[in-house]
Amino acid sequence: VPRMPEYVRGVINLRGSIIPLMDLRMYLGMESIIVENEVLVKMLVQREQDHHNWLDRLEKCVEEGTVFDGELDPHKCAFGRWYDFYHTDNLLLEGILRRFDRPHKAIHGIGDRVKTLQARGDKKGAMELVSGTRHGELSEMEHLFEQARQILQNDSREIAVIIASGTERLGVTVDSVESVEALNPESFTEPPLQTLSTCGELICGTARRAKTDQMVMLFDTMHLLQENSAAMAV
Repeated sequence: VPRMPEYVRGVINLRGSIIPLMDLRMYLGMESIIVENEVLVKMLVQREQDHHNWLDRLEKCVEEGTVFDGELDPHKCAFGRWYDFYHTDNLLLEGILRRFDRPHKAIHGIGDRVKTLQARGDKKGAMELVSGTRHGELSEMEHLFEQARQILQNDSREIAVIIASGTERLGVTVDSVESVEALNPESFTEPPLQTLSTCGELICGTARRAKTDQMVMLFDTMHLLQENSAAMAV
C-alpha cells in the first residue's frame, strides 16, 4: 500500500475481506522476521566460509612445516560462540542445528592431531587427515549449512492474528501463537513502570495464566486499531 508507515506490510484477503496487515515487530521498533532471517542467512554463509578457510590454513601449515595458530576449541570460533547460545522455535531448523555438533567438533579436533603428526615428521599422514576431513566432516557441514539456509529462506511461516472490533479488522504478524485461553479478570494488574517506559500505551496491564500462573502482558488491541485507522486515513 503506497505512502504507508513502514510497519504496514500491505493488505491480505481473508475469506473475501480485505484486511490491513501490520508487522508488530516493526511497529515495536524491531527488525521484521524477514530481515532477521536474511541477516541469519548471510551469517551462516560466512561461518561456512570460515571453516573452509580454517582447513586451508591448516593444510598450508602442513605443506610449509609451520605452526598452525587457528582456533582449536570448537566453542570459541565464531560459529561455536553463536551455536552454543542460539535457540529457535522452528523445529525444522532446530533439528538441523543439532546435527552440526559432531562434525563441527571433529573438524576443530584434528588441529592437535595434525600437530602431533607434524612433530613426528609424518607430513603425509597430516595431509591425509586434512584431506579426509575436507571430504568428510566439512562436506557434511556444507550440506547442513545449505539445509539451514533453505529453511530460513523458504520454510519460515509467518503468522497473523486478526484483531476485530465492530466492523474494523486488522491483521498483526506475530512470531508464534503460544495458546488460546481465557484469562482470569481477577488476576489483572497495572503494568510495571519499566514496561510503561518502553512500550507506552501498548501495554495496558498484566494477568496470570490459569493453569501455569505465568504472568503475561496485556496488549491494548484498541490502540493498534486506532493507529491503523489513523495511518490508513493519511
